[in-house]
Amino acid sequence: MNKDIFIEGFSKDKGFIKKLGISVKDINETEATFYIKLKDYHLNPVGIAHGGVLYSLADTTMGAIPFYNKNQCVTVNATINYLRACDTKTVYCTAKEVKKGKNLSFYEAKLTNEEGIVLATAIGTYMNIDNK
Repeated sequence: MNKDIFIEGFSKDKGFIKKLGISVKDINETEATFYIKLKDYHLNPVGIAHGGVLYSLADTTMGAIPFYNKNQCVTVNATINYLRACDTKTVYCTAKEVKKGKNLSFYEAKLTNEEGIVLATAIGTYMNIDNK
């Protein structure tokens, strides 16, 4: 898929991803980088990014790679490890394909702040639902 076509289509999403404010920085066949500019509504009662926001960014970024390759998928399992409190203005997530199988594919992701400090890591397993 052409990167510009993907980004244009992604930006037209009107669902959960758009509500969270997730944007595409870069994507190709095996790697993607998305980001989110944190707003007050992304914060938990302590004043740092809610863990669910970070998880959603990781899940969306990992799941975008097969979608970019014209393979629709759903999350089978994902694990996130929070390493630092997220009190930054922008969070970046870079995901990479680990293994692409016929039915299941595996990805890993790192979430970082503006300085590149790792805030969280994630791994995900995705089921290919159209096997293209």
